[in-house]
Amino acid sequence: MTVTMKDIPAIISDLKKWKPSALAKDSDKPLSPKEAIMQLAPALMSKKEEGFTTAELVDFLAEHSLTVKPHNLTRYLREHIATTVKPQAIPDVSASELETEGSNAATSSEGCHQ
Repeated sequence: MTVTMKDIPAIISDLKKWKPSALAKDSDKPLSPKEAIMQLAPALMSKKEEGFTTAELVDFLAEHSLTVKPHNLTRYLREHIATTVKPQAIPDVSASELETEGSNAATSSEGCHQ
């Protein structure tokens, strides 16, 4: 088959829609402890919110052949939070709004001195 410029938009569209199959994505590849914790992070965070301690989570993970030190677990979970939590949006304040606020403040302070 010959590809022409007319075919490119359809190919791009299909590429954007194309998703890997769930199991084909390196499902048998061994994970490092950090990689495993990052995959489990949402569930582990939920358990911490329920009141489980880091030590209890470390023991649970060890029962499932995942050995991690408590300080590493804490560090991995903090890293997960830092990469998933979106920063709070800071509202844009235009220069004209600042000037308006400044003139209102000057007017109100003048009224206090009279």
